[in-house]
Amino acid sequence: MAQIRSLKFLLAAWLVLAPWGARSALAFELSVSSQPDSALADTIRAVSLTASARQENSQDPQEILAAAKADYQRILSVLYKNAYFGGTISIRIDGREASDLPPFYIPETVRSVRISVTTGPAFSFARATLAPLAPGTDLPDGFASGLPAHTTIISKAVDTAVSAWRSQAHAKAGVESQSIVADHRRATLDADIRLAPGPVVRFGRLSIAPGSNVRAARIRQIAGYPVGELYSPEILDRVARRLRKTGAFRTVALQEADELAPGNTLPVTLVVADQRPRRFGFGAEVHSQEGASVSAFWLHRNMFGGAERLRFEGEVSGIRGIDPLDYRLSGKLLRPGSGSPLNNAYLAFELRNENEPRYSSRSAFAEVGLERTLSDRVTGTIAMNYRFSEFDDALGQRQFSHLSLPITGRFDGRDDILNPRGGTYLAAEITPFIGLEASASGTAVKLDARSYLSFGNDDVLTLAGRLQAGSIIGPDAAATPPDLLFYSGGGGTVRGQPYKSLDVDLGGGVRTGGRNFLGASIELRARINKDFSIVAFADQGFVGLSSVPGRDGQWHGGAGLGVRYDTGIGPIRLDLAVPTNGPGSGGLQFYVGIGQAF
Repeated sequence: MAQIRSLKFLLAAWLVLAPWGARSALAFELSVSSQPDSALADTIRAVSLTASARQENSQDPQEILAAAKADYQRILSVLYKNAYFGGTISIRIDGREASDLPPFYIPETVRSVRISVTTGPAFSFARATLAPLAPGTDLPDGFASGLPAHTTIISKAVDTAVSAWRSQAHAKAGVESQSIVADHRRATLDADIRLAPGPVVRFGRLSIAPGSNVRAARIRQIAGYPVGELYSPEILDRVARRLRKTGAFRTVALQEADELAPGNTLPVTLVVADQRPRRFGFGAEVHSQEGASVSAFWLHRNMFGGAERLRFEGEVSGIRGIDPLDYRLSGKLLRPGSGSPLNNAYLAFELRNENEPRYSSRSAFAEVGLERTLSDRVTGTIAMNYRFSEFDDALGQRQFSHLSLPITGRFDGRDDILNPRGGTYLAAEITPFIGLEASASGTAVKLDARSYLSFGNDDVLTLAGRLQAGSIIGPDAAATPPDLLFYSGGGGTVRGQPYKSLDVDLGGGVRTGGRNFLGASIELRARINKDFSIVAFADQGFVGLSSVPGRDGQWHGGAGLGVRYDTGIGPIRLDLAVPTNGPGSGGLQFYVGIGQAF
């Protein structure tokens, strides 16, 4: 009896569940006729909510019916964007036109959806007029008589014309009237659009919405909002960038008032949302001879309520390297908008213990400086610092005490800092230093130039080049702190050569860094897919005894292959390299880090 009851239960369960298990997936069909562009069908499929429901294996009749009714407008929009203004759209659900179904009708099941689109002929512009235009306005090439009448071209032309007026201080420029008429007999479109430039506008008062922990007075100092100046959207963008650059704000929005104030002035409201005030992070790199390094930082984005940024960094390097461990601790307090919205004032310090192949050192450093943003891509820094250092090297134990005035300039035209594929980068630094307590005086000069060019289908190949140069003018090598002198070899100069292996001979078996340096690197990067790239590279370095780059020294080089894995925030780098020329041989070297080598 128990077995009979079990069989009856299983039979009942099968009768209940069988209809659900037998339910087949939604049948979906899309046909697009009378159109020469096969990509149009793919575009329609991509915007179709019914197609998405089929991909998600939806079985809900109400959801499928709603998706089908919404697809009429979505598909029509695709046709208009592609200049088809006489098309017809049919969406049939189990053989019935979806648009004809009663508003509150919901079928018990939906087995099939068939979409049929007949595009008709592509329309062209019979007339395309847009006026008045601001002086110097260049409309898109496609907005002209005889060309395909894509609605996207019309929108782009209007946006271009309005933006041109706004860039010439007409903040309230807009569309006054428009007439767009389709002639189905001739398959043409007449587009006549009139603009209203409005008056010339000046910046009015700036209101700051409450809610930020940064004081309003400091926000105004940093922003540099120009009350009374002629309106310019570029100036508003610049104001927003200054505030974002502080790192204190998660979002920055400048909202223009709907109506002008007396005197044709434009009130603006600034709305900001603060970042979390504190942040910490860490990093690591591995080189075959230098060993591993680990670093960490702690950051406060709004230290005193004025968007001041305080950052402490620590690093331990040389882990399992050829030399003892190195230590570094540094800190920097930066105050944006100091004296001018273009300026950042800062205080910095650093304590360092180094054990390099040719020397060991202990140093302390303190600096006060001013950074100035000259343009979106150009920055400059002037500073004054004091530095005390002790060295043990082939010349014995020595102490140095210097007061320096470093002046730097940087142009950064790269399209991506961590993974550049185009643009250029140029940095120059000149540092006069005055010796104290019998230390020698002189000047250090450094240059770093990089360029990137991508080519091939979808820019799959990137050619990257780098040139470096440096010189110590004034004291001889024996009177210069060893860490100001130049060495070559390792990840930052010549991969494949041992770390800082190229130096100069002072005679008597005493070797130290050189007073001049030249470096050249070239890489060819090839993307395999969206995640991985391979790299071939070659590096050359020169270190010389005189202060003239390229004299009284020798060259060495290295070359190799590498792999990059793109993490979205920068590639993880693995390079393998061997020496190619020059004295000595270090065998195979490897380098692991985040970001491109340069």
